[in-house]
Amino acid sequence: MYLLFQANVVSYGMRIRCIFRPEAWVQVHGRKEAIFPVEPLGETTWDMEVNALPKSNSYSSDDLRNDPAAPQWVKDWSGPFEVDFYELD
Repeated sequence: MYLLFQANVVSYGMRIRCIFRPEAWVQVHGRKEAIFPVEPLGETTWDMEVNALPKSNSYSSDDLRNDPAAPQWVKDWSGPFEVDFYELD
């Protein structure tokens, strides 16, 4: 009976905190490019709910920046970036 009850529990998702890390392409010695962190243009964190945690440092974690709760400048950022996250209690 216990396993049947567990199978019917509705999951409402997990709360996570996202951290946006803006970056820029920079020329090194006039020929090679490298990515470096840059100053953010505003708030860099937001909380959201997900049904499953995305893989860290992946396109699916990068897509977290499109969440409605993300700051507008984060959604508009055209340069390279990373989105880190951690689960909230």
